Amino acid sequence: MSRTASISEQGRRRSMEDAHVLLPDFGAFGWVLGAVFDGHRGSRAAAYAAGRFPQLVHQTLDSGQDGGNALVFTLEHLGQDLLTEPSGSTAAAFLLQDKELAAANVGDARVVLIQDTTPRQLTRDHRVDDPDERRRILEAGGIIEGRYVMHGLSGLEPTRSLGDAGFHEAGVTFSPFVQSVARTPEDEWLIAACDGLFDFMSNQDVAEVVQGAADADEAVERLRHEVLDIRQGTDNLTVLVVDLRHSFWTMSGRSLNAS
Repeated sequence: MSRTASISEQGRRRSMEDAHVLLPDFGAFGWVLGAVFDGHRGSRAAAYAAGRFPQLVHQTLDSGQDGGNALVFTLEHLGQDLLTEPSGSTAAAFLLQDKELAAANVGDARVVLIQDTTPRQLTRDHRVDDPDERRRILEAGGIIEGRYVMHGLSGLEPTRSLGDAGFHEAGVTFSPFVQSVARTPEDEWLIAACDGLFDFMSNQDVAEVVQGAADADEAVERLRHEVLDIRQGTDNLTVLVVDLRHSFWTMSGRSLNAS
C-alpha cells in the first residue's frame, strides 16, 4: 500500500507548466518533503524551482534550522534567483517530520491537512480577493483590474510568485506564508496541489473524495478523476498525497545527519 503518491496532468492546456518534488524518505528518516510549483507564462521558473528545492532544504536543515525556517529560506532563495525570469510560478511546500509538519506557500497553490475527515488549510491563498493582499498591492503602487495585478498590459492572478520579472514593481512579492503544526494521531491525509485542483474543489470536497481510500495511490486517482473527468477541469493539475493514517511517530531529538 502506497504511503505517498502524485499526479501531474496537462489537462486541457496547450502545454504543461507545472513541476513538483515528492521525496518519501527525505533525510533517511522517513521524513517526507514535497512541493508543487505551478508555472505560468512558461515552465522555466517552475522547473528551476523544483530542481533546486530539495538541496536548499537539506542544506538549511543541516545548518540547524527547523522545518518551517528551512522552507522559508528555500522559497526566498528561489525568489531571489528568479528575479529576472520572465516566467513565473506559485509554490506550495511541506516538510513532514517525526513530530511536526511545516507548510509554506507563495501564491495560490495550497497545502491541506485532513484530520478526522475535517480539512485544515495550512497555507494562505495570495490573491487580490484577500483584503490584506489587495491593500498591500495598492499601497505598493500596483494596479488591480478585476482579479489581476497589472504590469503594463499583462495581468497576474496570484499576488505572490517566484519569477514574473517586472511584477515586483507592481507589489508582487515572493515572501512566503509559513505555518508549523504538531502531528497528531488524528491526521489522515496531507494534500498539496496547484489551483488546478482547488479552483474546482473546495477543501471539504477534497476531504470527502479521499475519505476511505485504501492508500495514497487511490486517493490521488480519485482526485484526478473528480477534477478532470467529472468536473471537466481545464488547468494543469498537479497533486501530492501523503497517507498519514498509519504513520504517527513519537521519535525526537534526531538531526539530519544522525545515524
